[in-house]
Amino acid sequence: MLSGDIGRILRVHPSQAIFVDRIVLANFVASGITIWGEAMLPLVPVAPIRRFDVFKALFGLFPMALLSAAISPYTPE
Repeated sequence: MLSGDIGRILRVHPSQAIFVDRIVLANFVASGITIWGEAMLPLVPVAPIRRFDVFKALFGLFPMALLSAAISPYTPE
């Protein structure tokens, strides 16, 4: 966790780690708490969120939202 490398934290291949945006690591650090031992979360280097990261997150959610809107008239209420 202290490396700040999302590929090492999630144990994914480096070629797959490029598709994980920086928002994921920021969420891990923001939602983490120390239950026992030394508080190490303030030492985790979190890269700043770029516009490209926001675009990647939008690109991942937009097709799902579009599909939901497209098939909603065909679903029973």
